Amino acid sequence: MKINASLLREKFVIKEKSAKDLDVMAQQMHACSNRIVLDLQSEHLAKETFIIRTDSMHLCARMAGHILANYENKGPFGPRLKLLKWDLIWDSALSDHEKHYNEGRWVAIYHHGKIVYEQGNHHAFLDIIEQFQNKENANYNQSLRLAEKAFQKAGREVSIDYSSNVALTISMERTGGRCSTILRSPNKTTSLHFYIKPKKETEKIVISQGFISAANFLEGVNLSFFIGLTTAQIDTGVTDKYSNEARQMRNAKQRLGDIQISINALENRYNVRYRPERPIFDIIITNTENYTKKQILEKRQKGEKS
Repeated sequence: MKINASLLREKFVIKEKSAKDLDVMAQQMHACSNRIVLDLQSEHLAKETFIIRTDSMHLCARMAGHILANYENKGPFGPRLKLLKWDLIWDSALSDHEKHYNEGRWVAIYHHGKIVYEQGNHHAFLDIIEQFQNKENANYNQSLRLAEKAFQKAGREVSIDYSSNVALTISMERTGGRCSTILRSPNKTTSLHFYIKPKKETEKIVISQGFISAANFLEGVNLSFFIGLTTAQIDTGVTDKYSNEARQMRNAKQRLGDIQISINALENRYNVRYRPERPIFDIIITNTENYTKKQILEKRQKGEKS
């Protein structure tokens, strides 16, 4: 089995054509999500395609990994799809930190253009796009035009603007693979590439680990950024040390520790090579903290002068 997949950060802006210039924002709808197309196929068996949409990049990659793990462990979904316990798969993809602090989390899973599982609140426009996308077989532009016509039939003249960027690519099979992802820092965006291979030629890798490992780095960097930012705000008096943000920051440290353990376990099990070097979360925290403190102090100095 071989997996090639990309995670797209997508944004749709639906505009009323009749809106006056001063009222444009009031007549706009925004639909944002993170999207992975997961094609599953073992040897001669039929391909099964699932579309995963979520509110965050790391949840999208992690959910894809857990769906793939179910496929790897129990085989093709086929007739068992109707009996699949999606709630358990989604729950296994959520950490305690996610459950407690990301109240706006959501997921929508599509198969043949229809929702097979959803939790939380996602924009209904995403369902329309997936329906047309299934008919048009990956021609997004045509799907957008069909969506505009659907609005027109409903008595609304709209134009749909679409933008996206690739946040993650994965190419993985049992003999090894590569993951490339976008990582952010306080003042720049960088990329990380890592390669996974078995330590012995007779061994095989668990393909779903590629998605889960990518999710770990995406989430780990975001948590590091949040920890550094909040620490700086507490130290400079912007945020109270007994506030909800401070409690969330302390919980984020615990979650980051769990992610670190998971990454270490991956490196102990397989040969893992990074380009450039593996991100060090403590360094990201320190850099973010220093950068934020500098920004806060500069802002205060400007305020004093004025």
